Amino acid sequence: VVNVDYVDAFLEALPLDTRPPGRPFRFVFVSTIGADPTEKAHMAYLRIKVRAKQAILALHATTDHFRSQGRAEKHILDFQAKHPGTFEASILRPGAFFPSSKYPQDAPQQRSTAERMINMAFGGVIRAAMGLTTEELGSFAVHAVMGKWDKQPPVFENGEMKRFLRASQ
Repeated sequence: VVNVDYVDAFLEALPLDTRPPGRPFRFVFVSTIGADPTEKAHMAYLRIKVRAKQAILALHATTDHFRSQGRAEKHILDFQAKHPGTFEASILRPGAFFPSSKYPQDAPQQRSTAERMINMAFGGVIRAAMGLTTEELGSFAVHAVMGKWDKQPPVFENGEMKRFLRASQ
């Protein structure tokens, strides 16, 4: 599985033995809501959007996506446990995030027409309740790389990210 193989190859290539004490390599992995590190999930992934030149294709996938994301998460956390003090991971599991309102011309490539209509009608309510903007997701990831969330467990769900961002302002 590409997700897992790439992550494993990256982790193995890290020269952690050269890290100065107290300066761990910080890694942020953007996973997905519903990722299952136990690889026993039975929830079906609704669809994966693939950006192509002609159109955005909707593909039906099985639990393999959740399982592979979960497997990658497990490998990352196992790697962190083997390298205390030299490797710190943060795993982000965004569930609902919205395209940037700063670049509305990008929306047709990021959402289907139906999703854009739903976003126009209900986006404010969803965004306020649980959604993240791409800017918020990016800000959370940057804070994670800077070690701001180190005292927290390494896996962050959508609502937690939003709550921590609000508290840090």
